[in-house]
Amino acid sequence: MGVPEPVTGPKVTLAEKGHVMSFLFFSTDTHSGSLLFSGRGDDTPYTTGVVTDRRTQASMHATRIALSVQLHEGTRRFRQAQVDVSFEGGQSMRIGVLARGASIAMQGLGYSGGYDDGKGLGVWRGENHLESDVWDVSHPSKVVLPDSTHKEHWHRIQPVALSADLDGHASEGTGSMTLTIAGKLPQHLQMQAASGSPAAT
Repeated sequence: MGVPEPVTGPKVTLAEKGHVMSFLFFSTDTHSGSLLFSGRGDDTPYTTGVVTDRRTQASMHATRIALSVQLHEGTRRFRQAQVDVSFEGGQSMRIGVLARGASIAMQGLGYSGGYDDGKGLGVWRGENHLESDVWDVSHPSKVVLPDSTHKEHWHRIQPVALSADLDGHASEGTGSMTLTIAGKLPQHLQMQAASGSPAAT
C-alpha cells in the first residue's frame, strides 16, 4: 500500500515566501465587525470575520478578503488601505481605510523585546515588577527610545478612519488595523500608487 512521501528538507522561511497579516476592528454608523486576512507566499490565504448590522443585529460571515495598501515610503507601515470583503450570503463590502495619528507600539505590553532587559514576555522578574516607558512614535515605523536609539517593531496597531460601502449603502466610522508584512511582498497584497489607485507591477 503506497502512502505519500513526507516533505523533508529545510523549511521555506517567511522572508523567502513573503507573508502578510491584516486585522481590522471597526464600527460605522450602521455596521461593526472584525476582519482577519493572512496570506503566505502563494499558499491559499486564510480569511475569517463577522460584520454585524447594528440596526438589526444580523451578522454576515466573510468568505473572501482582498487587500491593497499604500505604504509610507521605505517602510512596511500603511498610509491607507482598501479591504474588499465577500460574504456567505453574496453581499460585498468595500472599506476604505485611512491611518490617523501614530500607530501604537506594543513594547509597553512586553512585545518586541519589551521591558528594560529586552527579553520580552514570559521572563520571571520577581513577585512585583514595575517599569515605565517613554518613546517617540512620530515616525511611521521607528520607535525612538530615550537614549535616541530606535527599533522597528513588526507589530503595531494603527488607529484609522474608514468609509464602508455595502452593496451601495455607504457609512463612515473608525477602527484599528494591524498590518504585518514579512519578507518579500506576497502576491496576496496589492500595492497602491500615491493617488490611491493600484500601482503598476
